[in-house]
Amino acid sequence: LNSKQTVTITQIAQNYGFGAVRFNELLKNLHIQHKVGGQWILYTPYIHGGYVQSFSSYFVKPDGEVEVKLHTRGTQNGRLFLYEKLKKAGIVPLIELNNTNQ
Repeated sequence: LNSKQTVTITQIAQNYGFGAVRFNELLKNLHIQHKVGGQWILYTPYIHGGYVQSFSSYFVKPDGEVEVKLHTRGTQNGRLFLYEKLKKAGIVPLIELNNTNQ
């Protein structure tokens, strides 16, 4: 957790055996995030927790127009936050399920 690297929702979701779409819906149902303008945004109680980092990427479309796309990735603190929230909801990473079955 000391890493400053961020992770995609897909990477986090895979730890729980989910795809990104289903995992985002799970987080929505747990009232952790909601969609605004096509992007998943944390609800107000969580926005100042340092759980995500956003950045922009620029690319040139075939017609020459420059387009900007906003990306949000989870921080290591965000992964821990999700772990704790999901565990309270009875959802644990696959590795924990595998360890209990041994």
